[in-house]
Amino acid sequence: MGTDTFEVIGGKKLSGKIEPQGAKNEALQILCAVILTSEPVIISNIPEIRDVMLLIDLIKDMGVEVEKISGDTYKFCAKNINEAYLDSLDFKKKQHLFGALLCLSVRCFLELEKLFCQNLEETKSEEEG
Repeated sequence: MGTDTFEVIGGKKLSGKIEPQGAKNEALQILCAVILTSEPVIISNIPEIRDVMLLIDLIKDMGVEVEKISGDTYKFCAKNINEAYLDSLDFKKKQHLFGALLCLSVRCFLELEKLFCQNLEETKSEEEG
């Protein structure tokens, strides 16, 4: 496995600080998770890169309220998700985005959760009756 290196040529010492930006793939996963709750969620250290910003726009289109609090901090509230948006032509145009696939995965989880709850209720009714 190769190692990334920087070669400094010039004879002057370098000094300073570098603050690492949030990682894109982790940010995409965390952003998709905001649709799992109707409670407000605040996320910091969101990298301002194309894929992440496109996903934020995508979840806005789904009905998630998005508020930029500061440079890298956002507040999300998914009280009114429009699940039908995932079947829309607009969403289908964006399906090539990795974030869109993550949203579909979350939707599948929500559907499985609904089925599980329905089956649980039916089982309880059968046991009681």
